[in-house]
Amino acid sequence: MKTDAAVLSVMVIATLLFIPVQALALSPEAVSVSRNGHFRVQIQSSLQSVALNQIHHWTVYLQDVAGNSVADASIEVTGRMPAHDHGLPTQPRARAADGEGKYLIEGLRFHMPGEWQLEMDISASGTEDSLVITFEL
Repeated sequence: MKTDAAVLSVMVIATLLFIPVQALALSPEAVSVSRNGHFRVQIQSSLQSVALNQIHHWTVYLQDVAGNSVADASIEVTGRMPAHDHGLPTQPRARAADGEGKYLIEGLRFHMPGEWQLEMDISASGTEDSLVITFEL
């Protein structure tokens, strides 16, 4: 009887790890403003639905408050799961994709369902600001 329960538990956990999660509203229309209002950020995921335990990237479109593309910015990315007090299992990196305000955050992987926060520390032309995006998987 214990063996059956253990096998069932493993099957349920394995199934949960591979179910696509449709909770991220990362549409081109979704715009976030940085904490101090210096930058506007649009985000798109490389996946139609973000799946657990799958490496993927996000495309970030960075603008100043006037709507002008911001090139040559530095973006540091960290992520955490507040309820569990731990970070991402990967170390995502941001890099310029086209020199016109488009950046790629590569190496994102979310390993469990729940509330996540992704923080971006942005520096461009002597201006520094940060942005926290909170979402549920």
